[in-house]
Amino acid sequence: MSILYVNRTVRIKTTQNIISEKSPVEGLPLRQWQIDIVILGPSGDEYPAYIFEKCIYRLHPTFRNPIRTKTEAPFALKEKGWGEFTFSISCFLLQGAGEVEFLHELTFQDEVYYLDFDIKVPYHVPELHRVLKLTGPVPEVVKPADLTYKTDMEKWIQKLLASDEELATNVVNKIVHHPAVAREIGKRPLDERFVVDLRQLPETLLGDIGDYILNEPPVK
Repeated sequence: MSILYVNRTVRIKTTQNIISEKSPVEGLPLRQWQIDIVILGPSGDEYPAYIFEKCIYRLHPTFRNPIRTKTEAPFALKEKGWGEFTFSISCFLLQGAGEVEFLHELTFQDEVYYLDFDIKVPYHVPELHRVLKLTGPVPEVVKPADLTYKTDMEKWIQKLLASDEELATNVVNKIVHHPAVAREIGKRPLDERFVVDLRQLPETLLGDIGDYILNEPPVK
């Protein structure tokens, strides 16, 4: 299996300041804060993170509607509060090419600060390949003329998305335990962030996964 990746740096920016509104906690002023998600170019310039189709913020459960979904770059989240906390942000690559999760720490030491995360992004997906070029060089993709798939992927991907947790877990296990995938995973540091698109998997593995999903009874 040959997985085609390029490196990109995702920057999560936070701006915050004290506001005049009364805080519910004595001694802790109320603050307005905003988070933006951008991509760094080769020279460190900031670009909209068009590689993502949406980002989901999972705030502290004390917030009203703590799960927030943003679908337009820079995926800005504006809020106010008095407390510092750590929360996760899940960003989904274009055309179902994978998901990356970040842990972000909201602090009030600086009015403006950022955290940078290095990720590996698959570039074989056409739309993703196009927007990756906006933030740096991307190799061209050479597709074998005789590449075919055993299974109608769209059909079983839709069933997988509607499935229960057990089916999804079994599919993940099939993928990570496949020898070709396991070799790729073994080459990488444990703390490295990367994603694998289903369309990058070996054809034999795709066929096996498709047969397994389509032969499972539908979710009730």
